[in-house]
Amino acid sequence: VLQDQGWEPVRYSIADWALVVPATYVNTFLSPPPPINRIIQALGGIQICQVACGNYHSLALSRDGAVYSWGKNSVGQLGLGKGVPFKLIPSQVVSISGAPVTRVCAGAEHSFAISLSGAVYAWGANNAGQLGINRVDETGRFNPCPVAALKLLGVSSVSCGDAHTAVLAKDGSVYTFGDGTYGQLGHNSTARELRPRKVEAIRERASQVQCGSNHTLVYLPSSGLLLGFGRSTEGQTGTGSTANQLQPSPVLLPGSSERADTAEEGDFNSRQITVFTGHNASFILTGPSKHPTGAGGLLKIDTQTLQKWLTVEFGSKQWKEAKSEIGEICSSASCLIASFLSDSTEALDGGRAHYFGVDVEAARDVFRQLQKKHWIITQMTTSFKDKLIPSLQSPAPNVEALEVFLILPEISVFHEEKNIPDLILPLSSAIANLSDASSKILRTWWTMLPVSHMNKILQMFRRVISCKLKGLIKSMRDHLLLKDVLQNMKLLFKANKQVKFLLPVSAFYMDEVVPFVPIVVDMLSWRFYQQEDLSTDVHSPVILCRFPFALNLLAKVQMLHVDAQLRNLGHIDFHNPVVIQNLIRRAHNLPPLPVFRLQVRRTHLSADALRRIDLAEDRDFRKQLMVQFPDKQNQDQRGIQREFFCRICSEMLQLESGMFWHNESSTAIWFPTKPSVEKKRYFLFGILCGLVVFNYNTVRLPFPLALFKKLVDVKPTLEDLKELEPVLGKSLQDLLDYSGEDVEESLSLTFSVSWDGMEVDLVPDGKSKRVNKSNRREFVNACVDYVFNTSVRALFEEFRRGFLKVCDFEILSFFQPQEIMEAMTGTTDYDWHKLKQSALYEGGYHADHPTIVTFWRVFLDLTTAQKKSFLVFLTGSDRIPILGIDCLKMTVMPLSSSTEEHLPEVNVCFLQLLLPGYSTEDTMRRKLLQALPHSSGSWKT
Repeated sequence: VLQDQGWEPVRYSIADWALVVPATYVNTFLSPPPPINRIIQALGGIQICQVACGNYHSLALSRDGAVYSWGKNSVGQLGLGKGVPFKLIPSQVVSISGAPVTRVCAGAEHSFAISLSGAVYAWGANNAGQLGINRVDETGRFNPCPVAALKLLGVSSVSCGDAHTAVLAKDGSVYTFGDGTYGQLGHNSTARELRPRKVEAIRERASQVQCGSNHTLVYLPSSGLLLGFGRSTEGQTGTGSTANQLQPSPVLLPGSSERADTAEEGDFNSRQITVFTGHNASFILTGPSKHPTGAGGLLKIDTQTLQKWLTVEFGSKQWKEAKSEIGEICSSASCLIASFLSDSTEALDGGRAHYFGVDVEAARDVFRQLQKKHWIITQMTTSFKDKLIPSLQSPAPNVEALEVFLILPEISVFHEEKNIPDLILPLSSAIANLSDASSKILRTWWTMLPVSHMNKILQMFRRVISCKLKGLIKSMRDHLLLKDVLQNMKLLFKANKQVKFLLPVSAFYMDEVVPFVPIVVDMLSWRFYQQEDLSTDVHSPVILCRFPFALNLLAKVQMLHVDAQLRNLGHIDFHNPVVIQNLIRRAHNLPPLPVFRLQVRRTHLSADALRRIDLAEDRDFRKQLMVQFPDKQNQDQRGIQREFFCRICSEMLQLESGMFWHNESSTAIWFPTKPSVEKKRYFLFGILCGLVVFNYNTVRLPFPLALFKKLVDVKPTLEDLKELEPVLGKSLQDLLDYSGEDVEESLSLTFSVSWDGMEVDLVPDGKSKRVNKSNRREFVNACVDYVFNTSVRALFEEFRRGFLKVCDFEILSFFQPQEIMEAMTGTTDYDWHKLKQSALYEGGYHADHPTIVTFWRVFLDLTTAQKKSFLVFLTGSDRIPILGIDCLKMTVMPLSSSTEEHLPEVNVCFLQLLLPGYSTEDTMRRKLLQALPHSSGSWKT
């Protein structure tokens, strides 16, 4: 009959194959075939590894993980979005491009795709819940959506019926959902299921699941049983009955008992079988299948492929095949992601929005090996440039596709200057153009990267900026591209900040940007575009004030000066582009800051200084400070300021002053809960600290980082309390780490705390509220809040008010708390050789003098701790001013009338080291180390 209808028979040996077809279903073959088989031209040149068909739509999966669809799209079964009623030729389902899809499945009007990672995507008809997303959509789903309920199952395969779906998990369990009118879900019910539900009646491990229009077959390999359930009016369940089967029942197979309920296990286990289902028909193929029914042919780099590429003989047939494979894999985000999927279950358990699923360390190792072969790198670069990078420009890829942005920075070609135009800049633009949701996910993933991989991404961005600035930015397109890179660096900076700066803040500094864009020009542009409509912002130039992380600490402090200079010009109409352009033209000739003269007596230093500061006007604080001692006129102002700030801060911070609370170890200070001095004094102290920063000075301020956090409205944490009071901080951490259930009984804590000699309630009637396991975090947060906020609110606000009289808050917000601390107390950028290079010599000493040669040999051989002690001895601080260690310019001169018994002395004010002429290296070392504990600098035997 089939031959009469034009079908060409295919003969198989009976010994190897058996086709079992219920007699009533021979008719399913009798529809006339198309008169001509035609090649689908739209898929020409694309290697297709799987095809699936619904009622009026078709799906195709390529070897590079791309999914194509065509046909009717009335309920979204094509996954191409709304507004596409049908497609006559295959079109790529772009919303899941990049996902490593290994299998597709089509129902009557709904579709599924399975990723190698275990993610499952569904789209199309959902009138009965057949998509498994716990809802009904009468009009369908027109774009693929992840099936969240399946992400934990580890899906092996999916099969679709008219309006129901069956899923086989990797553990062999079966889940069904959708329409249950005929019992096709196997739950002994005709109700529909909106989310995947396990078929509890199947207690063995299944290996195959197939859906007909309204029936389902499941094969259990260990017992050899084939189970059928659902509509059976035409015998399609194979159970020997035309009654609908509401739960799994054994299929009558050749050689089995006539009655389904007496079928014995193992009747059909002597052969391997493959199950197929049609609309109202079922087929079983016995013997080993010669047709792939597994995960398809998604290309990827595995160990075998890697070794083949590395060892293939150049120019051979195998080399040509390898070159083709490299081209295909490196052209596809899906293939690259599939190549480095990790074995970790975190991404599956927590969801891709929280955990990425690729092994970036494995990617780094593989590409490190591949870059040894020039021909491989050349082929990869071509594929990236011609196909992969252009494919990443979609603004809204699926979550899995974002993982390619973790892989590409690990490849050397994305760090080469020659590839900036064609690879790195387009990659940067693709990242910058991601949707807000995708950017948030990528930022979350960046926080989970090992620091070396985060740094790899940063260095890629830094290289682009550095090279672009060298070549100058000539067009608006250049500005746009550079803004994309800076925007990505900003995203990475936020990720780094979220993980408490695994990379130091200084790692993001771009020292070359300041010469490119003078600070005055940048601030004027920033002020002007602040007034503009944000919709026109695309036309603005690169403005570094919008990316302050790229500015080093010195540049940020300079901004405080520029802001003061602009204010001194009087009212500026920042709305007027002509005014701004005129100011930009004379940016290098702005008048210098006027001078604020502060005359003080050494004998009454604090009283004089605080009185004069109290009488000064606000505008005086943003002038250039000039400290004047009666006995030191017209001398080095920097040295005088150093001595002034060092002495006055030392007086105000000491315990005897009564201004600050000191911890038990005297390593940190804080504001007292009950001050013994007037509140105004804290306001004046704030002004002094602001003057320290504004005038490029540093002082020793043993405050915890919390002080500097609060200046820019960053909330202090338990880590700050550990720094301020280690004993209390550790006890609170131990409370959080306590693993027992008996927190209340064992620890007997209430919502009260002893602080600064007082017992205080953290909440109303806190002594009556017990701390237990569920509220211990609340208790810890309340302790931190009390110490850093509640108990000191009035005093801190006075200090902050004074500080902001000098340092404009809008500019101060460009600083990270750590940077404010460094601007005030100095940095740890120790370059001891620069200290040597900048040193000056007087009184007969010179760089080649034997005493000087011996001194530097001894000094450079000291431990880091000893070198820092020398800094304290020389300057009064163990930290480096923001102007750099070379700005210290220590002057070394002989100590007059000295012998080898004398110790070195210093004049802190003028950074003078008075060094006796020791005859031996041993004596130099011994005397120097003896002098260091005397941090005042002046010491004589």
